[in-house]
Amino acid sequence: MFLLLAAPLVMLMRLARPIVQVRLGALDIGRLGGSFDAFWYIALEHSILPPTHTFDIFFCIPTNTISNHFWLKILSRHIRLIPPYPFFSHLFWSADRLNKYFPNSNSNVIWVPQAFLPSNISTRFCLANPNPLLKFTMNEEELGKYNLTELGIPEGQPFICFHARDSCYLDTKHPNFDWKFHDYRDSTIGNYLSAAEELARSGLWAVRIGEVANEQIIATHRAIIDYTFSGKRSDFMDIYLGANCKFMICSETGLNLVPTMFRRPILFVNWVLLPYIYVWCTGVVITKKFFSLSRNRLLTYREIFSPDTGVYGETGMAAINDIELIENTAAEIRAASIEMNDRIDGKWKATNEDLRLQTQFWKLFGKERARNPDIQIGAEFLRQNADLLD
Repeated sequence: MFLLLAAPLVMLMRLARPIVQVRLGALDIGRLGGSFDAFWYIALEHSILPPTHTFDIFFCIPTNTISNHFWLKILSRHIRLIPPYPFFSHLFWSADRLNKYFPNSNSNVIWVPQAFLPSNISTRFCLANPNPLLKFTMNEEELGKYNLTELGIPEGQPFICFHARDSCYLDTKHPNFDWKFHDYRDSTIGNYLSAAEELARSGLWAVRIGEVANEQIIATHRAIIDYTFSGKRSDFMDIYLGANCKFMICSETGLNLVPTMFRRPILFVNWVLLPYIYVWCTGVVITKKFFSLSRNRLLTYREIFSPDTGVYGETGMAAINDIELIENTAAEIRAASIEMNDRIDGKWKATNEDLRLQTQFWKLFGKERARNPDIQIGAEFLRQNADLLD
């Protein structure tokens, strides 16, 4: 039925081409990370002159779940976004699908760059403008500051956010689907507490974020707040916290899109998809280790990057492999968080050995890809695992 309703819309889009290109783009609002296309669109729009003969429309892929209502609200200030009412979602989704059956369909599709290709021109454009891509209104800023004090954070005090991805969110929000293929991204929240305690002792507040989680944390310092279980979380504060933190500690999770769009530094821990490190961000990265059961040893980074090793599939970890992933320890996350904080404060001093190890890693990663010079692999992590660079 919706394909039939969409047919006149597709025809009008094509007839209008000589005057204006009507282009469609889809956002998966069932998960926060599903709106990454909006990040690239806005980032490129801020970095280069946008086309003058296009009329771009984003629509929401049909879903029964909206991950964050405020996120849609703030995005809609910067892109032309169709409200996620079921009728409109099905209509534009059908129009987008139907359009692709006809020749030259790309003229009516919003171009989204392949950010991880070696040519990497999109990353260069993204790096051209380090300013926040989204903004709060004055009233929202006041509300956010008030809510921070309600959480117990004194006015004007800096804070960091930390988050460990687990299966709870997808199992709760999308219970009729088997999400086990994402489990490789999970980590243990307890391993983040040593870093939170160290940062709290240095004068920062540490806020555990996330809408839902499998387990609460046991805070050992008054400046550590379990916002997830505080009874005070909201869609608005989920975004406000990530947009205003000194930096965020997280892994491969949709929540990192918030500091990415607001240009806040990120400490990525327990990273698994090595070819897809977010090189356009500012921050520090440490990875999980890859233990080969058949070889009875850790794989080197050269082996992990090699397609012949069979570590990765098309969308993540290979469905069938003999790899056991080893999480970052509490000590590794703590060391990386100290480095991250010192880098932001201008206190970090890299040794010649640190610089050599960095160069070695990024050479394996692919030196032909542009990256933000302010994204680094954790120095202490590389020192302790230098043999993985052989």
